[in-house]
Amino acid sequence: MLTAVEALDETVVITDPTGIIEFVNPAFETITGYTRAEVLGQSTRILKSGQHSAAFYQALWSRISSGKVWRGRMINRKKDGTLYEEKATISPVLDEAGRIANYVAVKFDLSREIKLQNELHHAQKMEALGQMAGGITHDFNNILQIILGHVHFVEDELDPASQEFADLEKIRMAAESAAELTSRLMAFGRSQINSFEQLQLNGVVEESLGLLRRVLRENMRVDFVPGEAMAEVIADPNQLQQLILNLALNAQDAMPKGGRIEVSTGTIIAQSEEETTTNRPVRRAFLRIRDEGIGMDRVTQEHLFDSFFTTKRIGGGTGLGLATVYGIVQQHGGTIQVRSALGEGTEFEIQIPLREEELHGTHSRGR
Repeated sequence: MLTAVEALDETVVITDPTGIIEFVNPAFETITGYTRAEVLGQSTRILKSGQHSAAFYQALWSRISSGKVWRGRMINRKKDGTLYEEKATISPVLDEAGRIANYVAVKFDLSREIKLQNELHHAQKMEALGQMAGGITHDFNNILQIILGHVHFVEDELDPASQEFADLEKIRMAAESAAELTSRLMAFGRSQINSFEQLQLNGVVEESLGLLRRVLRENMRVDFVPGEAMAEVIADPNQLQQLILNLALNAQDAMPKGGRIEVSTGTIIAQSEEETTTNRPVRRAFLRIRDEGIGMDRVTQEHLFDSFFTTKRIGGGTGLGLATVYGIVQQHGGTIQVRSALGEGTEFEIQIPLREEELHGTHSRGR
C-alpha cells in the first residue's frame, strides 16, 4: 500500500489529530518544493497562503474533527512563495476505540487545468474582439484614404511655404497616424492578407534587428543569440518582423535608463500532453526576447494581451501592441508565454510549429 501511495501523482499528506505532518509522498515534494525532511513534524500551516479567511479553516476543521470527510478547493503556497490551487479530500482515520488517530489528505494540483481554462477564455475573448475590430477597420481605412487623397490634391495647388500648406501637412500627418493605427487593428482582427512562405527564422530576426537598431535609443543594446542549424518554419515574414519590433519596443519602454535586450532562437521539444500523443517527437522553433527592465507584477501579466490595455501614460501607447503580437502568434499556430517579476526583467517566448517536412526528417533549402 505504501508503495502505491509513493507512486501517486496526487499529493498525499498524513497528519496527527492536531495537524502535524507525519508523512508526505514524493508528489508533495515535486509540487510544493519542500523536501520530506523539511515538513515532517511541521504544522500544515507551513502551506498557508493567506488567501482564505479564518472562517474557511474553522469550517474545515469543524467538519473533519467531527469525523466527516471534507472536500473542496484551497489555495496553498509553495516553498518559493508561488501560490497554487488544488482540489482536496481530507479524511479522518479512526483507531480501534473510534477516536481520530490521523487525517489523510489527497490533493490534486489544478494549476495546469486552470491555465488551460484561462487560455481558452482568453482566446475566445480575443477572437470576439478581433471579429469586431475586423468589421469596422475596412470602412474606417477607406475613409482615411479619401482624406489623404484629397489632402494630396490640395497640397499640389498650394505654395509649400504657405500657412495653408503647413496646416494641411498637420492633417496629413494625423490621417497617416490614424491609418497606422487602423493597420494595427486590421492585424489584430486578422483582416490583413497573410503571405506565408518557407523561411529561416534567424534570417527574419537579423533583418528585424537591422531596422530595430536604427529606431532604438542610443542607450539601448541588442544582442542576438541565434540557434545552431535553425530549422525552417512556414510564416509571414512581415508579421514576424512586426512581432519582433513590438516586443523590442516594449522592452525599451521597460528600461527608461537604457539597458540590454537579448533575442535568441532555437528549437525545442514540445512539452504539452496534447502535442506528445503522436508517435514522433513534436519540435517547435522558439523566439525569446528578454530585457533587464522593471518587470511586471502578476495583475499586469494577467491583462497583458488584452486589447487597449496599457500601463503607459495617456498618449504613450494604444494598448494594441501586445494584442497584435498575440494575434500574430495565433495566426501562426503558435504559443506565447511571459516570464516576469518586478525588478527582474521580462522574457517573452514564442513557439512556432516547424515546417511539416522537418518533422518527418526531410530537409530542403528555405529562404
